[in-house]
Amino acid sequence: WTAGSGAGAAVTSGTRGVADMRIPYGIAFDSTTNEVVVTQNNGHVINRISWAGRVNTFAGSGAAGAVGGLTLAAQFAGPTGARVDSAGVAFVAAHDSNCIFQITAGGTVSIIAGAYVANAYLEHTTGTSARFFRPSDCAVTADDGTLYVSDRWNFRVRMVTLSGTFGTTLVAGDGSSGFIDGPTARLFYPHGLAIAGSGDIFVSEYNQGTIRRIAADHSTTTTVAGTGAVGFTDGVGVLTQFDKPHGMDIDSNGFLFIADYTNNAVRMLDTNTGLVTTHLTGINGPIGVCVD
Repeated sequence: WTAGSGAGAAVTSGTRGVADMRIPYGIAFDSTTNEVVVTQNNGHVINRISWAGRVNTFAGSGAAGAVGGLTLAAQFAGPTGARVDSAGVAFVAAHDSNCIFQITAGGTVSIIAGAYVANAYLEHTTGTSARFFRPSDCAVTADDGTLYVSDRWNFRVRMVTLSGTFGTTLVAGDGSSGFIDGPTARLFYPHGLAIAGSGDIFVSEYNQGTIRRIAADHSTTTTVAGTGAVGFTDGVGVLTQFDKPHGMDIDSNGFLFIADYTNNAVRMLDTNTGLVTTHLTGINGPIGVCVD
């Protein structure tokens, strides 16, 4: 099924095909409600879509900003990535707010990391003392204890501890753009994130057209798909090509689904064998993908 009228007009709620959306971007499945959570990048709100096809705005006033509080009074600026944990708590990376938001199942929005200030980088900090530069996506671990964040324009992947003071620490990347594997990896505009059952973190690189794997213990980074040159080639591992891969999600069998934006396709990477295949085509610029 689908949702959105295709008009890209003012943000509205309603039935699928009638409700309007402004650049739907991140998408996540909420197993506690069987709903899909969608961020509107240009509408500055977060929607829930039921299996019956009802679209509701459940967070955000529609004004750009970085304000917590009750859901419909909260403000986001350019929300992008979204994830929902096993308790129904949603997390949102807001690209233009330079913040990471938490939305409780009870309807309270709070900023757990970052601040609505000029683009910056500040590591080993807590809560709103942390600084991000255009965070694009987030992914939560199976135990709901850690949130990983792609800090895109800082060329880093970082983690936020989801307890206590919400400490933020570095996972991978040294702050310089590049294409280097190993324990001192360099990343080039890390974008989408997904966490495998093993704890390994998969990262899509928007400009480079690659998929990287960060070991669960953060000890090393390897390229698992993509040559580093844009294209549209299926196959195995680093012989494959993507063109601006965006959001990703992974299922319990280790199949990684990738929104391949410029190729208008959803690709599938078998993380056990390295085989890349084209799962869906004919989609106009897919940005997000999720599995239930």
